[in-house]
Amino acid sequence: MRKRVIATLLSFVVALSLMPLSAYAATSSQTDASAYVDESATESATKSTHDERTSSDTGNNFSAEKSALSPKETPDNPTSSQKDAEQTPSEKTADTTDTSSLDAAAKGSMTSNNTATIQVTIKIVGQNKEGTTQYWASDESLEIQKGTSVAEVTERYLKSHNLTYTMTDGKLVSVTSPFENLTLSAQEDATTQTTIEWRLFVNGREVSQKTVDKTSLDANATLEWRYGIAGAAVPTEEQELILKPQASHPEVKPDWGGYPNGKNSAAVDALTPTGAVDVRWTIAPQMNGEMPFAVSDQVIVGNALYFARGNMLYKVDATTGDILKKVVLGGSISRTSRPIVAQGMMIVPTEDGRLSAFTLTELDCVWRSQMLLEYVATYQTLSSLTVSSDGSFVIAGFTKMLSESTSGILVCVSLTDGGISWLVRKAYGPHQPTGYYWSGAVAAGNRLMVGDESGNVTLFDSATGLVKAELALGAPVRTGIIPLPHTVDASIGDGTYVAVTKDGVLHVFSKCGDVLNKTGEVSFAQESFSTPTISGNRVFVGGTDTSSGEARACLSVINLETLTIEHTVYAGEGRVQSAPLVSKQDSGTYVYFTSTDGTGGVWRYKLGDSAGAVQIYTPEKQYQKGSSSSVICDAAGNLYYTNDSGVLFALVARKGTSDDTNKPDPADPPKPSDRKDVPDAVDEHQTEKRVNARQSDSTSGIQTQSTVKTTIDALSKQTEKSQKSTVEAPQKAASSSETSANADTQTSSLPMRTILGLTTISALAAIFSYLYIADKKDALNL
Repeated sequence: MRKRVIATLLSFVVALSLMPLSAYAATSSQTDASAYVDESATESATKSTHDERTSSDTGNNFSAEKSALSPKETPDNPTSSQKDAEQTPSEKTADTTDTSSLDAAAKGSMTSNNTATIQVTIKIVGQNKEGTTQYWASDESLEIQKGTSVAEVTERYLKSHNLTYTMTDGKLVSVTSPFENLTLSAQEDATTQTTIEWRLFVNGREVSQKTVDKTSLDANATLEWRYGIAGAAVPTEEQELILKPQASHPEVKPDWGGYPNGKNSAAVDALTPTGAVDVRWTIAPQMNGEMPFAVSDQVIVGNALYFARGNMLYKVDATTGDILKKVVLGGSISRTSRPIVAQGMMIVPTEDGRLSAFTLTELDCVWRSQMLLEYVATYQTLSSLTVSSDGSFVIAGFTKMLSESTSGILVCVSLTDGGISWLVRKAYGPHQPTGYYWSGAVAAGNRLMVGDESGNVTLFDSATGLVKAELALGAPVRTGIIPLPHTVDASIGDGTYVAVTKDGVLHVFSKCGDVLNKTGEVSFAQESFSTPTISGNRVFVGGTDTSSGEARACLSVINLETLTIEHTVYAGEGRVQSAPLVSKQDSGTYVYFTSTDGTGGVWRYKLGDSAGAVQIYTPEKQYQKGSSSSVICDAAGNLYYTNDSGVLFALVARKGTSDDTNKPDPADPPKPSDRKDVPDAVDEHQTEKRVNARQSDSTSGIQTQSTVKTTIDALSKQTEKSQKSTVEAPQKAASSSETSANADTQTSSLPMRTILGLTTISALAAIFSYLYIADKKDALNL
């Protein structure tokens, strides 16, 4: 009996010992099984999706997996991929294939095959009478039933935009422009033996006209009808001007709206640098043979800076100097150009005598002004632009350089569509120059005033261009006309104005109705092309002083109340041609300007400083060229300018410096190469690569994660700590990982061993107690 009891107790001890171990094993098994089920489900779902896509690929409509046409592959009809492989990038043209099976969307935008509707974006791109590519309607996103034909979608789109069209068997035959009396239809060019027609592109790939009527849509897609030569490559916006009249351009308040002209003032309250400056970034020149392309004046809106160079328009990140976007201007600039911001657009004059308007967000060209009746291959685009008082027109002056004289045209262009409202031609004769060389107009109520090469200030009716009055100043006017603040009635334009003539005289005159009267003048230099800046009761204006027998660049400060010169400071040889930037701060009034002295740097003068002007920045030697460019600033006071080297510079206040106007040494200026954090002049291709790289990093960056399989035991805090450490540091070396894994195993085993030991001891104690009691009973029985 006792042996049976002992055997039973021993069995009970073994069972107790194995129970925790069994529970532990069951928990681990359950965890592994759960992980296996999740992986299997994922693999099954992936395989199911792949099977669905593969099945869809076998159909004759638009699939969501392929990214090219899928014709039958025969020796006479190679696939698109074969064609691409046989062609070099420069030889590739738009791919035309006789098929009705085509890719309709990228994987990321594909619609499930079980969805009844899909999204289709459609656009139509025609041409104007000049042959310039032009969007004829805004892009539209439509929700349609799967399997809808391209022809049905096209008709729905054209009707919604009230376009007149003709379709035959699903093929777009002709469309009439919504902007002018022009109908484009298929035609043969006998000279080039090419066909010009309405071409269909689906997801960027051309579809043969032979199969358009058989083409249906089975997944999200982008459709484009474009008029052009069949099979020809489609130019990009960096290769061809594309007009987009429907582009949105909401009104904005620019930080710097353009060259000073009355509405745009060069007097600011931004905290410009009062001490030393550093280069923030530079954009390297683009060469035109041995000469660099000129850089236009810049405009600033928010954190974006805009400028034109050659035949391109650029949008730049003002903080980094990265080129965000560039598009074709449609024309070009050879020396300089003075863009302006109006109605949420950047208006740029080009040397063919035309203006182009671009949106500030995407640089879409909303319109391009009409060609001048008197066509000249090259005009000077040196005049500043002016917006009419009612904000509906922009006025531009162009100068035609002749062997013995100059002539010019003043044109008024609608900001709505670029149509010419009126234009005035300045007649010329031998040694009788006219035109608008470096000059600029000012809006005065419903009137407009502008100076010219003949030495007159002319008052025009801004609505008709009719001359209302003239005021002779005695020398060519090569500057803008600036109103005196607080003296002009904005509604009618009556008040006091100033203008500068080439002989270095500041003229003060008044407008009262249609009468112009001169009220005073002061001579400050022997020559001046500088548009004055007015701050308080002072005029700041640049010029050339030859009184000492040498041509010295000078800046003069003139008191408007007394018409006397308060200060004159010098900036090397040459002339100050820029419009001075004046910043009035608590510590004083600071003036920034450039000079044609040959160093191509930036000068600063603190009003009243006996030491005069100091050069706060000098470019590196290869970029030391004279400058007629004005220094501009953004809302934060950072400076921007260019010089004749074709480099665009951005300058910032050096950190930790205060007002030390007279401390910088022009002989030892800060240079880009002296700073590790600021590169030398950056090539535009490099900046574009940096932008693309950042975009790539932000959209397709891959984060490596480590999955650590652990067993959590509630009785072991040390195990939890080890697991946390493993998750937070997934990139440790393999040997370290193995050591950690071993430590985790040992640590995880400690609670289990404790339980097994305690269970065994308890069972053995029970056995010994039983045996002891049994022995006592036996003794008593005896």
